[in-house]
Amino acid sequence: GRSSYVSVMAALQVLVGPAPYGLRVLNASLYLIAVMALFRMARRSFGPRPAFIGAGALLFLPTLFTWSISLLKESFYVVLSVAVLAALVEATTTRRWLVRAGCAVVAAATI
Repeated sequence: GRSSYVSVMAALQVLVGPAPYGLRVLNASLYLIAVMALFRMARRSFGPRPAFIGAGALLFLPTLFTWSISLLKESFYVVLSVAVLAALVEATTTRRWLVRAGCAVVAAATI
């Protein structure tokens, strides 16, 4: 159960102080960032209607919503997984080699 998540959360709590809801707001923000990134990828691939439906389903899925407002590490893992997915999708769809290299670095860093 020991992971870098505990170190990241401890560093954030030292940085901002002992705010009782600070880590919960951070987890909810991370989950919202992940949903927005998935929305942008789905909108580019499938159009606005399926993207809005998917984002709505993700935002109000009871399990993931509960994870995002708790102190569990699932929202942190979800945002890292989405970052890897977005970087790999961008690396495979772009034609510029500099963007591909940057996406490969981002994917490797988040893995």
